[in-house]
Amino acid sequence: MLESNRYEAPESTVASSNTLERRPAVLLLETREKGNSLGLHYRRQFKNHLLLAIMISIAIAWFSWINFQPLAYVMIGVFLGALLRDWGIARKQARVWKIHARLLNWDKVRQMAAGETVEGG
Repeated sequence: MLESNRYEAPESTVASSNTLERRPAVLLLETREKGNSLGLHYRRQFKNHLLLAIMISIAIAWFSWINFQPLAYVMIGVFLGALLRDWGIARKQARVWKIHARLLNWDKVRQMAAGETVEGG
């Protein structure tokens, strides 16, 4: 009659050997060293923006080829909107970075970046 509770919170020990868990910790340490800026944000997002630009360019070329220019202009707006959205997110992150830097337990962040197990995660 004793069943395990599938809604129970996970253990408080976090194994950080996973790349998906280590990467944010490494990025936090890098941001702490270099400081948070728009340039750092866009350098990290370069591949994503390049992929988006390629996809939007293909869509613009296709819409122009089938003589449907209004949607080509819409796609230009989508691309510019995505860049403006990311700019706004980066500005907000830069604004609150000093608070985050003071609140974070940097010893645990270093442990996670090194792939060590973090207690009390």
